Amino acid sequence: MSQVDPVIITQGPTPPLPPWEVMPPQAIVMIVVAVAAAGVLILWPLVRAIARRIEGRGNPKLLQEIESLRDRIEAMEQHALTSGEYERSEQRTYELEERVEFVERMLSRGKDTTP
Repeated sequence: MSQVDPVIITQGPTPPLPPWEVMPPQAIVMIVVAVAAAGVLILWPLVRAIARRIEGRGNPKLLQEIESLRDRIEAMEQHALTSGEYERSEQRTYELEERVEFVERMLSRGKDTTP
């Protein structure tokens, strides 16, 4: 007859249960409410500031300065259009471009003729 080895069965420690199975439901609800309240208290001022910025109701001093700059730019554009300054600057730019092209042609010819 053959001899059979005895089988030994051991039971190891059971893994710990997750907190939502061990804690009472009232404690879980209190934790969720506390985290939500903390999130609202922390994020509320930030969200309001972002909303104000998007809406355009920021610092009144800053808004006044922006309006002042807009008025100045508009006045400068009007002045440039009425005084003919814009057309003169376009003409001057065109003349300078022509001169640069002429000088480039002369320099390229000078390079071609040198040995």
